[in-house]
Amino acid sequence: MIIDQIRGMLKEALDTLGYSSMKLNISPSSNKEFGDFSSNIALSISKELSQNPLETAQKLKESMGDSSLEIDEITVSKPGFINFRISNKYYYDMLDQILKNSDFGKSGHGKGKTANVEFVSANPTGPLTVGHGRNAVLGDAVSNILEWNGFSVTREYYFNDAGRQMRVLSESVEARYFETLNKPSEFPEDGYQGSYINDIAKEMISEFGENLSSGDALFKQVPEKKIFQQIKNTLKKLGISFDQFSNEKTFYDNGDVAGSGYDVCSFNHVPTYGDYFNCNHMWTNDGGLMAAPFMGVTVKIGFLNDATGPIATYAAGFVAASQIAVGIANTIGWNSMVQFEVVYADSGCSGDMGATAAQTL
Repeated sequence: MIIDQIRGMLKEALDTLGYSSMKLNISPSSNKEFGDFSSNIALSISKELSQNPLETAQKLKESMGDSSLEIDEITVSKPGFINFRISNKYYYDMLDQILKNSDFGKSGHGKGKTANVEFVSANPTGPLTVGHGRNAVLGDAVSNILEWNGFSVTREYYFNDAGRQMRVLSESVEARYFETLNKPSEFPEDGYQGSYINDIAKEMISEFGENLSSGDALFKQVPEKKIFQQIKNTLKKLGISFDQFSNEKTFYDNGDVAGSGYDVCSFNHVPTYGDYFNCNHMWTNDGGLMAAPFMGVTVKIGFLNDATGPIATYAAGFVAASQIAVGIANTIGWNSMVQFEVVYADSGCSGDMGATAAQTL
């Protein structure tokens, strides 16, 4: 991979100049004007070298040379970043490898594991929109990637057929049905206005006649069925199919939705930790989505902060940084039943005051 090549070039330059490579780090550039990847290694080692970071970066650049077949340009930017711009040739060669290797990127990381991907999940109240189409493609792509890595994937479409939207849909079609027959009707204030509502009403007249009564169950069942079939046809044109269709009403009818609560988990990624799921919320029939009560152990951490004294101006920053760190730790630690709480005390930038503050902690 190109990042390994960049790391190798930098390490060789560091070794040549007698610099330490312990802090070598490469990441995507935050500013694409400077290139595709960058390294802050010059900033990391300049202090121990007693050099200006820009000078250190320039020496490393010169040691690596200006470019290679895969790298078009190596530049230095303030305050001491080394930037790498990838050549088009690298991308062309990579595409050629992908086209020639039908198993490119395939792995067994997910072998023996299952994954449920729920996507699109638009309620059957009208045709799919462009936004739905975008989510459909993204969800199917995620499913394909998981399968490519060995996971047994279930593609699920979940929709709400038991709430207000479906009631409004039923009332909209019913109003258009009676309107088409020149019978008294009242269109709901927040009803669905699309021409497809008129089309469904006319189809119902053709299929079920002109004598349906207000509130007939067909006004709910038929629009849902017809719109959902249209949604399936649209997805089929995109080449997307689902293994499972789930609806809210079924959960209610089966008694699956009680009041005891269900865990709601979110996927998270912390660069220094990795990927994980955090189940710190729950859903209940009565209360909806809410924070889950923590049942584990809370560890209190004492923090001596200079809230007064000569460097008090930095105190707020220290508190903010500690809260960010604790927030990340708590997000990771929730599922392990561990949470952290910071207790602050003012050290006043004084040894005596700091000793007293430490005792209070």
